[in-house]
Amino acid sequence: TTTTWEEPCENKHGGEFPYLVLHSLKHNNLGGFGPDGGDESLVFRAQAFGQGHQPQDVELHVRVKPGSRYEPASNEHNGLSHHDGVINLKAGSHVTLLFSFHNPTTQEPVELSDVSLTFYNLHVDHNSNSSQYVESSDYETMTMMSHTDVLFTIHNGVTRFTGNAEGSEHDEPANPAAFTLTQQNRAVTIGYNKVQQAAMTLGTSMASDTDSRFVFVAKPALLCAAMWANPEAENIPIISGLPTRTTTTPRVGQRPTHFLHTTSTTTTLAAEKCCALNFPRFRVRLLCSESRC
Repeated sequence: TTTTWEEPCENKHGGEFPYLVLHSLKHNNLGGFGPDGGDESLVFRAQAFGQGHQPQDVELHVRVKPGSRYEPASNEHNGLSHHDGVINLKAGSHVTLLFSFHNPTTQEPVELSDVSLTFYNLHVDHNSNSSQYVESSDYETMTMMSHTDVLFTIHNGVTRFTGNAEGSEHDEPANPAAFTLTQQNRAVTIGYNKVQQAAMTLGTSMASDTDSRFVFVAKPALLCAAMWANPEAENIPIISGLPTRTTTTPRVGQRPTHFLHTTSTTTTLAAEKCCALNFPRFRVRLLCSESRC
């Protein structure tokens, strides 16, 4: 008998955490490199889900920030793989991209609450020792595993997340709801409280013959995947810079086969605190510290 577990980020009741699903690729012309013509952007058709709210149709637009330069590895491979966004980049280059949300009918900007972008498989190429990195600023939270292989540094208000373990694109998760330990440790989630547009820089540390592929989803994938984890696991998500959040806790009892019938509590935390999720017998606890950030 095989037990099917329902991912808390994706169920008909809105899930444990707000999230977006990228359903289809509407337009593919990032930086003007095609294969489509017209506007120089990637456009994803998506739906935004949040507990207690009806799904909202939105578009996610990705374009090169003015003044930045995009050098693709293979423009035909930009776009969508299952529900994952994919951006290819020539090794040794970097580009600053603007991720923005829009009304799919009017194309007017849309501000969304509690949005996350998770980047998978930040790694060091085993042939060239070139490291993948993502840079961001003006975010609310960052989430990495307690045994993460991703290094982060902050300079002039910009945080750089750099892969620190050897790997390749073959290490990308086939099922984002059920990461292996290696896949969990190579991911980072960047969270925003209210956002219409966010800037991200993608890059690699040096040129090589192996071009880079950046894969992302618009959901707090580490938190969602952790809800599937062994409740006694030591490798848990660490959330830094947590603002006011509403967290949900499953009803007391044995581990459920899906996450329904929850009760909600609101927790207010200082912005500089660091927090970890703990899951004894799947009663979620949020543990925070100012001294261990």
